[in-house]
Parts: sequence; structure tokens; C-alpha cells
Amino acid sequence: MRERATLVGLCLLVSFALTATLTFLQPREYSSRVVLYVSSGQGSGDASSAYQGNLLSEQRVKSYEQLVTSNRVMQEVIDTLRLRVTASGLASKVETASEADTVLLSISYRDRSPEAAAAGANAIGQSVVSLIAELERPAEANRQAPVVARLVEPASVPSAPVSPRTYINLGLGVLVGLIIGVSAALMRDRYDVRLKGQEKLRDIFGLPNLSAIPMRSQTSDRADGFADVADAGNRVTEAYKRLRANLRYVDLDAKSKAIVITSSIPGEGKTSVAAGLALTLAQAGSRVVVVEGDLRRPKLGAYLNVESAVGITSVLSGRANLDDALQRARSSVDVLVCGPVPPNPSEICASGQMAQLLGDLRTRYEYVIVDSPPLLPVVDGAVLAAACDGALLVARVDFVTVPQVARSVEALEAVSAKILGSVVIGAVGRDERSYGAYGSYVGQTAANSSGSSVDARTLNYRRSEFPLSGNSRRPSPHRRE
Repeated sequence: MRERATLVGLCLLVSFALTATLTFLQPREYSSRVVLYVSSGQGSGDASSAYQGNLLSEQRVKSYEQLVTSNRVMQEVIDTLRLRVTASGLASKVETASEADTVLLSISYRDRSPEAAAAGANAIGQSVVSLIAELERPAEANRQAPVVARLVEPASVPSAPVSPRTYINLGLGVLVGLIIGVSAALMRDRYDVRLKGQEKLRDIFGLPNLSAIPMRSQTSDRADGFADVADAGNRVTEAYKRLRANLRYVDLDAKSKAIVITSSIPGEGKTSVAAGLALTLAQAGSRVVVVEGDLRRPKLGAYLNVESAVGITSVLSGRANLDDALQRARSSVDVLVCGPVPPNPSEICASGQMAQLLGDLRTRYEYVIVDSPPLLPVVDGAVLAAACDGALLVARVDFVTVPQVARSVEALEAVSAKILGSVVIGAVGRDERSYGAYGSYVGQTAANSSGSSVDARTLNYRRSEFPLSGNSRRPSPHRRE
């Protein structure tokens, strides 16, 4: 429900607005009521005669209830009030009710005017009394009618409308909107195959998640991916530092690492991850080169603000040597861009010259970060992953689907490429959200690194928040990461 809160809220809002509009446009109607008392016309006698007269009255009430909406009564009311309506149309506005074991007949009449509602109810009551008197008139003039109807409660002018029922309608609108919203959210969640979080990668594919990098909308500060990894106290910076730390413990035996950064489809942020990881590794003192393995749509040069005229294709074609093609970005990372876009990128990636180039870079640098094309559109990414020490699979939440990630994993496994883990883009879990409360702590840490001091009150607060008992142990670096 938290993931689909927008959908549920939208359905609730639409249903409420529609109900409110229909309720506002619905004309107001008023209802007025008259009550008839139907009794035996026989005088007081013994108990047996009284019981029989009361039983006769109860039986006649049921019959009279059906006569209220008869054409004769309705036409008489139309003529009396000079209404412009048919008998059936007038009957649709009349409601009758009689309770069991009583001799009371209730007649209600609805109209858009409160005065018209009261006048119509009284006219119907008088007409029904006249009809009952005519029907119960004995044949002999000197005899009394067996049943008599009297108007005991005349209709009064109503003060409040009975329709529309505003609060009930709005409540039903909210309930219906909530039911529709929850149902739509459940159906969408049931059939939505997009990746929802890093837990899916661990549970379904068994890929360790090395870091979760937030998107721009999930950070309160700049979140340009690699562009702000140099800014201390940034949430994106901390995400790349977590990636750097976890990457060091993925393969402890490898002295030099050539790592391919790839994704399933375009637009997931693999180039940003490649550039950001390279800059973060360089900040830790490692010798790093980032290679633009995407020979189809090169973007690394624009990301790192370096010249893109000379690069890999220039070196492989013999028009430039490796030293001339390497460029320094941000005074810490060497960059080898694509150069002129070749007509046969797949053949170049699978060539022995590319493998030799990557081998030469391994001897010069501790880390060789290769930005490759996505795996599903072309085969270049899988070929480069097979030629390197491992691959990092970038997956963007709510963008790539689970079947697409599954096919990407199969593509890497088909070439026997080592999958080091995954980097999730846009996934902010509970830990990452709670980290926002410590923004002042991160900023203070950055200030301390530049030479400022921490006052005693702040230091005591941190110690009280993280108390150390006498027998507590400091966890190992590997466990902490």
C-alpha cells in the first residue's frame, strides 16, 4: 500500500469528487407525511365485538394501502392541486407504510418544494379518507359504516430536504474510492513485473547488492550521480563509498581488478556508476582508469568533461599510442574514451587487440573500470565482461523488469563472466531513509575533516547515543562494511 499510495489516493480523490459533484447537481427533494387512523365504525360493545372490529380494521388497512396510489386517488389530487403530471408520475412520489398489528396508515409525498410536499400529502390523505368512506358506506341509510378512516396527523411543511443525503453519499463515495484504489493497487502489484528493490535481486537471482544509490528526487541535495561524489556529506557520496568498501571484499585474492559496469537496458545509469565508482576509488588513493567500452553511444567523455576525439579506436587502429589517448579527469582518474565511433563495435570488443589493451591497463592500474553497453540490446557487454575479472550489474528500480534482469544474468553466465554483484539505482530502504536524520552529523564530520573542532556538548551527545560497555568489542572492518 505504501508503494501504491499515489494510485489509492487518486482513486479515492476521483471517487470523492465525482460523488460530491453528483450530490451537488442532484435537485433537493422534501418529504411530508400524513397519518390515517382506521377504526371500526361499530359503537362500544362487548369484548368480542371490539376484538372483531379491531381485527377487521387491521385487515382493511392492508387493502387501503394499495388504494392510495390508485389512478382514482391520484387523478383526484391532480385535479384538486392543478398539477401538471400524470397519475403514474404522481404515484412514483408517494410512499405508504403500515406497521403490523396496528390500524395506522402512513402516507408520504415527495416534492422539490416543501410547501408543495405538505399540500400534496394533505390532499392525498383527504382523498383516501373520502374513498374509504365511499367504499364502506352501508347499503341501508340507517346503518353505520363498519370501518371509518380519520386523518389524525396532517402534513406539515418540512424544514430539511430528504434528498440528496449529502453525508451518506460522500461517505459511500469515499468507501467506493477506497475499495477501487486498494483493488487497483493489488492488481497492479500482482501483474507489475518491474523491479521493486534490492531484495528481489538477492531473493530471486542470489546477487549480492553492493550499494543502493538514490535518485535525484530521493536526495535533499545535489544528486548528479558521479558529479557529487567529491562533495563531503552527500548521500550519493556515502552510497559510492559503500560500493567502494564492499567491492574490496568481493574478491580478496585479486590484486588488480578489471570490472565491467553494465545494465540490462539503456537508461539505468551504468555510465554514472562507472564514473562515480572510479572517482571514489581514486579518492581512496588507488590508481584508477575508467574505459569507455560503449563504442555505440559513447557518453563518458561528456560525463567527465574530457576530449572525445582520441580514444580506444585510435589506439587499436594505430593512429595513437596508449599514453597519448589517456586523459586525466578531475586530477585523480585517468580516462580512455571511445574515440571515433567504429562501424563494427561488436568485433572490436571481441578482438584480441581489445583483450591486449585491457591487459596493458591491468599492469598500470589497480582498478580498470569499463563502461559497457547494456546486455539485452547488443552482445558487447557480455563480451567485455568475459574479458575482464568481473561484472557489476546496474539495475534501476521501477524501470527495469525482473524478466529483463533474469535475461541479463543468463547472458553473463553464458559467457562464464563472473558477476561480482548488483548496484541498485533509486532504491531507498528503511536504513537509507533513516540516514537522512543524521545529515547534520555528516556535515559536521566533513567540517571536522577540514580542521574545525567539535564542541563538548556534541561529543557527549554522540557518546550517549552510542554507549560502549566495558566488555563490548569493536567489530571488524569487514563485518562493519
